[in-house]
Amino acid sequence: MIQAMQEMGDTKGWDTRNDLRSLMEDEGVASSGSFEPTTAKEAIERGLDVYETKDYAGALAAFEQALNLPGTGVKRDKKKPAELSNGEKYSALYNIACCQAQLGEHRSGMMALAGCMEAGYEDYDNLRKDPDLEPLRQYPEFEGLIRKFEPQGLAKQFDPKQSALYRFFNRNK
Repeated sequence: MIQAMQEMGDTKGWDTRNDLRSLMEDEGVASSGSFEPTTAKEAIERGLDVYETKDYAGALAAFEQALNLPGTGVKRDKKKPAELSNGEKYSALYNIACCQAQLGEHRSGMMALAGCMEAGYEDYDNLRKDPDLEPLRQYPEFEGLIRKFEPQGLAKQFDPKQSALYRFFNRNK
């Protein structure tokens, strides 16, 4: 799950958990949970911390909250907050899918996973291996959903991340 957030690409300047903790200390907020995120980044960080405690319902609430908070994406109007970046969208949705999987809500988890891939998530191998998504993999819809988004045939051969040569030369990264 943390890997998905780190791979988002829109994390320039993020020091994952340390940014949130520093902010909380600056604001004089104890880590008792009284801190209320004001940006998608903060909500995602909070969700990751809560997820690690196995409070999947609490983490789910934080990730869902991230979808409704200002992001680090484009600011199209001076009067409106910045939109979520694609990385923030798919990070929140990926982690929502993980929470839903752990809570036994497979239909909601599949919907979140579909939204994640629509937002641009392309690490299909990670989807097939992430232990947090294991409860979803038992359903035949899981593989069908991935195939819907994963490049097939010639498109797969020309996608550098899907090629055998790319995997061979980058296997230790």
